[in-house]
Formats: sequence, structure tokens, C-alpha cells
Amino acid sequence: YSSLDLVKKTLGGAEFSAGLRIFERVGTSGLVSISLDKLTQKSISSSKILYAARDYSGKIGTLILNDVTGDRYTYGILIGDEVTVNFPGGTESKNRTVKVENHNGFSDELITGMSFADGAMGGVVADAAREKTAGIVQLIEVKNISRNAFRNEGDKVIASLPDMEIPVSSDVVCYNKTTDTWFNSPGVDPLDAARAYSDSLTLYYDRSPDEGGKVRVVVVS
Repeated sequence: YSSLDLVKKTLGGAEFSAGLRIFERVGTSGLVSISLDKLTQKSISSSKILYAARDYSGKIGTLILNDVTGDRYTYGILIGDEVTVNFPGGTESKNRTVKVENHNGFSDELITGMSFADGAMGGVVADAAREKTAGIVQLIEVKNISRNAFRNEGDKVIASLPDMEIPVSSDVVCYNKTTDTWFNSPGVDPLDAARAYSDSLTLYYDRSPDEGGKVRVVVVS
């Protein structure tokens, strides 16, 4: 495949169909239908295109993409543990596991062979069977960001960091380190609550904006 041009809305010169269907997965995770506006980058490399098909008119009608939005992950604090699996005959195996803590509590505990730092801010996505990890990401930390470093652009929030401007995820999770609680009051935007609490915020993002990255976690203290 050629790369996807999301400015011209073309793939290899072929235009996107008005009825374009886009699906995303992360490695062995299940497929999820996404809308075109979830693709915030200007282009997507051919290595991220798993499948593309044209419709009856020759336009691109279906796309299956691999890990292009970052939105499939559950973000928060990565918590590692270990489970013991017993086999017939008395043998046993120890498997490392990971789960995520955020405002929703704890995610499912998944067996993983992927590396991560216990207690770090990160994200996890389960495989299609919801037993193992299909992906783990450890987030990049940026400290001492002012509450005024955010602006609205339409329905999006943009954060101005020292070396880049990056969108804030609409599902951003916000944590108060002082009180050891997540901002989760009904009817109150968690980012607004975090900015009201402190003038200095620590932001965590998953990847660069040109790869579809967003701010996923905000921490105040």
C-alpha cells in the first residue's frame, strides 16, 4: 500500500468513498469501528494499513488500520503482578500480569510478556480473547505545564508543551497525587477540575502528534 493522505483523503491516488468504513485494531486485539475524525495526523504510513478495499466506483471503501489512534488503550497507572498456573502432573508456571488503575477502578488483569515499569503511567489493550495484552505503552512525562497552556479549537483541546502542540484526548484521565484520588465528579470535566486545583500540571502523552499522539493522563499535586 501507499501511505494514507488524510489531508487530501486519498490512498495511492484513490479518493475516499463518502461511505468509507474504517476499523482499527492493535496487534491481536479485536476490531473496532472508528470515524475518520479520530485520525488526527496528516498521513499514515503504509506499514499501519492492514487492509484496504475499493467500492464499486473505485474509491476507497474499507480500511483496516493497526494502532493509529492510541484510543484502544486503557490509560492510567500500570500495576504489575504475577499469577501461578497449575498443570496436570504438579507442574506450575508463573506468568506476569498487568492491569490499569484509573477513575473507573481497575481494568481486567491480563497476562503479559511485554515490558513495563510497575507504577508508571501507561496504557494497556487486551487481545481479542481478553486474556493477554495485545499492546502496552508507557507514557512520556512532561512536568510543570501551566493551567493556561490549554486552548480550545472547535471541539478539541490543544496543549502547548515546550517543544510541541498536542491534542488532549477527549477521554483524558486526571489524577490528584496529593489526595490519591482521580477527578471523577459527575458533570465536571476532569481536566477543568485538575486545572482548577493546581497551576502546575504534569502531562503524559503516548506518541508524537504526527503519529496520532494525544495527552492521555494529567497529574496534579
